[in-house]
Amino acid sequence: MHRVRLSSMILLVGAVLGCHRGGPPAPPGPDTPARGEAALAAALRWIPTNPEYQGLPVVLMAGSAHGDFRPAWIDSLKSAALIHHACTALTVVECPDSARAAYVGFSQPVLATDRSADVSMTVFVLNPAACGHDSTQSSEASGRLHMPWPGSTVTNYRWTQERSATARC
Repeated sequence: MHRVRLSSMILLVGAVLGCHRGGPPAPPGPDTPARGEAALAAALRWIPTNPEYQGLPVVLMAGSAHGDFRPAWIDSLKSAALIHHACTALTVVECPDSARAAYVGFSQPVLATDRSADVSMTVFVLNPAACGHDSTQSSEASGRLHMPWPGSTVTNYRWTQERSATARC
């Protein structure tokens, strides 16, 4: 009878020690897909806070830079109200929208070992349905968003604009 209790106790102690051995699990490495998706989601949270791009962004999914993202992840961005929707048209003016919005294209984030991330983005602000009119204005800004830690507040993010243009679309 003591053997059964003793062996059961040894298994229980072994399981407890196994669970707590070494502290909490290590954070994901610098290039894990989940960390990259978290950095991109953080960058998309920044868009509506910028006075030039107010409103939920539309994510551009056409092109090789945008084809590596899981459709389920894009759906989760919409469910979490981080984006309005995604557009798979080859050009922004071909998106089937009839309201002014910020259309965002981005590249894979650069993830550093210090948990910071940089995302290169291009933001187009326009109404695709109105682009056939002579007076329709559009703007385009390209740059890099640096996030000291993607989970920090967006006020800590730094946008470095590399190019900006306003034109008729």
